Amino acid sequence: MDDDQLGRLKPARELIAEWITQEANPRGRFNDYVRAAGSDYLLQKLLMTASARLLLDGRQPADITGVAPALLARGPDGRRLRGLLFFDVVADLVARGAQIGFKDDGGQDSEQADDAVAAMRFGDEEESEAYA
Repeated sequence: MDDDQLGRLKPARELIAEWITQEANPRGRFNDYVRAAGSDYLLQKLLMTASARLLLDGRQPADITGVAPALLARGPDGRRLRGLLFFDVVADLVARGAQIGFKDDGGQDSEQADDAVAAMRFGDEEESEAYA
């Protein structure tokens, strides 16, 4: 990933990471992001929700207007950028020390995390087509 790509993604990464870590227990929002990360339509909805929530809570959401068109684009370029964003967000969350992981005791949190990963959308799926 070159520095130019990372620079383009920085506002979106900051917006998502800030929204996730705003919660006392960020796991739920992280799971929401995992479900939306690969879909242009679902990611757009999540970015809108995150921006609104931060603004309503008196925070200044990052301005993603410069990267949004490329990030939400259909096709291989959009998918590649959304994939890069996912890994960039994960790295940011680790750097922030976000407590997203859990000790697997077979409890409900474990099942919810497994469900979120299983529900990840990759590529342009039915929501994307319905959106067009």
